Amino acid sequence: MPEHYGAYIMSFDAPLPPPTVLIVDDDAIVRRVVQGHLSDAGYRIFEAEDGQEALEVLDRTGSVNLVIVDMVMPRLNGPGLVAELLRRRPSQQVLLMSAYPAEGEARESEQPSHPFLPKPFTRDQLLAKVVEASRARATEPL
Repeated sequence: MPEHYGAYIMSFDAPLPPPTVLIVDDDAIVRRVVQGHLSDAGYRIFEAEDGQEALEVLDRTGSVNLVIVDMVMPRLNGPGLVAELLRRRPSQQVLLMSAYPAEGEARESEQPSHPFLPKPFTRDQLLAKVVEASRARATEPL
């Protein structure tokens, strides 16, 4: 190979940027716990305390790989946020979570379009659901 071609060969050893996750929950302790587990696992984290703030964060930061959404929040709740996320970006990956068993039962009784994580959860349960949600594709609105 001629020597001048060497300047055009790219190295693929450069690390990929970390996946980005937006955590949306009105409970600061839950956000802190999720942020800690995911940061330790190599994710880049953004946080919002409700759906309205989540939309503002996304307006500032652009898209994220995954949005973790609590179902019950003030101002703009989980279902309202997910509907707006999918309107803006139909392929947005979403992980739903809730401490209210009825929310999980309602999600499971429907044809689920997004993975659901019941609270409380362990680190391993969280990481497994994040991987599942990251591989899933939105198929239908809430």
